[in-house]
Amino acid sequence: MSDEEKIRHDIIYKTYSNALAAGDKNVYFIDNTALTELCGSDGTIEGVHPNDFGFASMAKAVGDCLEKIL
Repeated sequence: MSDEEKIRHDIIYKTYSNALAAGDKNVYFIDNTALTELCGSDGTIEGVHPNDFGFASMAKAVGDCLEKIL
């Protein structure tokens, strides 16, 4: 994870944590690494933008999270 990605990740996670601390029980966090870890670099066109395999990996990660929520 690059420094810029870590900064973004930390801001998003802090926002999530603040919502939980404020009593919001309907907020969830999906770590960005979970969106791509199933396919690694094979899931992108040029190392950044997802290809079909990358989108399928992201859909699985989101689906797994939704399954737990619902």
